[in-house]
Amino acid sequence: MINENFYSLNNKNIFRNIYDNISTSKPNISNINSIIQNIISIIKEYSYESKYKLLNLIEIIKNHKIQNNLQNIFLQDKIKQQEKIINQKIEENQKYLNQIENLKNQNKYQYYQYNNYKEQYKYNKIKNKLKFNNIKKHFQQIIKYMKYTNYAFTIINISNTILFKIILRSIYYNNVVFNVITILNICLNIILFIFNNIFNNYVNVVFFNLSNFSTITKILSLISYI
Repeated sequence: MINENFYSLNNKNIFRNIYDNISTSKPNISNINSIIQNIISIIKEYSYESKYKLLNLIEIIKNHKIQNNLQNIFLQDKIKQQEKIINQKIEENQKYLNQIENLKNQNKYQYYQYNNYKEQYKYNKIKNKLKFNNIKKHFQQIIKYMKYTNYAFTIINISNTILFKIILRSIYYNNVVFNVITILNICLNIILFIFNNIFNNYVNVVFFNLSNFSTITKILSLISYI
């Protein structure tokens, strides 16, 4: 403890503040420089004992100041390390943000493609529906004309059958009968020609067969003529 002579100085309050400040675990370093200057000026005026104690106080203050500087240096290093870590985190976060932005752009492009495919699907669906309706209508017409074709085929087949029988019998008759058969055969071929032109797109195959049958009748007629 500092004795009473120390506190009986005229600047007792200054020394009390200095002593209390230094005695604490965390002195007020911000006022250290001014206090040191005051102490130096006071040392010149008082006894050796006071000077000695004041010098001890100055050493304590200097030690605290050095320790504080070391702590500041350590804290600065820590701050720099933390800044470096924070900058690295910022760079990593920026990379993640860039990746997220790229994914957003990719999703936009995929969504745009999806809309295009969707519109294309709708268009193709309508187009296929129209094609189906056209094909359906086309087949309905084919069925309609095939009914007439069946009627015509039945009539012409019967006529060819009758003519074929007549041709077979005409072998035993004179040329007058042959001429009649030839005229009938020509009429039959005219009928075939008319039907073939009317239903050209639908009944070519059927009438091709009928025409072949008519050709057979011509050959038989020629044989009967001979």
